[in-house]
Amino acid sequence: MTREENFKYAVKVSKDGQELVSDWTDVKVIDAAEASEVTEISLISGSDAWKLGYITLTDENITIKAKKAINGLGKEIEEVKLPEVEKITSSDITTAYYENGIKALKAGNVVFTVKFVNVEKTVEVPVQIRDAQVATSIKENGTTIKVKANDDKATVKINVLDQYSENLRLASQKVNVKVGEAEVVETAITNGEGSVAANLAKGIHKVVVLSGEKEIGTFNIEAIDVTGQPDEYKLIAKDTTLDINPLLTGEEAKNTLAMDVKAYVNGVEVALPSNLIAKSSNEKVAAVGTIESAKATVTAKTAGQATISLYTKDGDLEVKVFDIEITVENTTPQIEKLAIKDGKDKIVLANGTEVNAASIAAKLTVGDDKLDAKLESDIIDGDNFVYSENDGKVIVTLKDEFGGKIFIFDVEIEPEA
Repeated sequence: MTREENFKYAVKVSKDGQELVSDWTDVKVIDAAEASEVTEISLISGSDAWKLGYITLTDENITIKAKKAINGLGKEIEEVKLPEVEKITSSDITTAYYENGIKALKAGNVVFTVKFVNVEKTVEVPVQIRDAQVATSIKENGTTIKVKANDDKATVKINVLDQYSENLRLASQKVNVKVGEAEVVETAITNGEGSVAANLAKGIHKVVVLSGEKEIGTFNIEAIDVTGQPDEYKLIAKDTTLDINPLLTGEEAKNTLAMDVKAYVNGVEVALPSNLIAKSSNEKVAAVGTIESAKATVTAKTAGQATISLYTKDGDLEVKVFDIEITVENTTPQIEKLAIKDGKDKIVLANGTEVNAASIAAKLTVGDDKLDAKLESDIIDGDNFVYSENDGKVIVTLKDEFGGKIFIFDVEIEPEA
């Protein structure tokens, strides 16, 4: 039965020659996989979520999409089945309108009304439009950056910021850079980032960055003679918290962490020596692999804390040179109940069906559609699945990250037809 096949019914009771007829009752058929209401939307730039609370007159290709939606039963639907946008209208087209993305015309506030395909209820999306981005400062302002002296491959990055202290997002921009006593050099800035050559003699060199003729920041480059073995090492990670939740996938997945391995001489980054190794203080919590391509990859195992240490190794002598603390979380739902679907007291399988984790999972429910869809692939521990044909029972064990509980169910195989 489809969504279009809604129906109504009435009840007629006849007794002793008398009839009693109820009023007609309308019945609406709900497709559990179809959205009836969009509960959360996202602004999208390319394929990434837009993280700022505003857009500027120079931002382009910002689209609106459904992020979360519920079906007619009030349950959240899968991301792949989120409804597409049908139509978007603006409260003020002189400020911004929507045509394959937000088209901003002037600074101000606007409300977009979004209609999604096959969803009656619209969603209102307030958007603040700010003035166009202007280069006003640099991230490196007031700092000192160290480089190897007299290195014809040395470069220094420049990050240009706008008037809102965010990276300049313009695809192409020019700034003027003066290093020491050298001539001013026009430098290309793409999405806020550019670089300047830093083949400099030993010493401190002042760098001045200008937008047009206006100074937007200064910093120093210190060129240093680099000789000998590294005197400093680092493990660098953007985030030191991992999560063993297997339901987190794609960009949300946090079960591994690739840390950058760095070596320095007098504060100048140099090539890594070949005698570096990484170790974990607790392999049961977090394991670390060999260092490859200047990266050490950590894999989360179970919730807890571990210290990842970097060592130099010369024969049997290992010297610790750096530590970093890693925390592993488990945000996986902890499953306390597992039941047979439709409230039955035993699992009934068609004759000829192989009794395994997959066929049994299809008959079970945890009371959540999303988790039910993951039972066989992610939740049930297939290695510890047990079927006793003589006893007519199965033992279903959940994976540790889901709580590790054990359930026993009666199984009946239908006789041959």
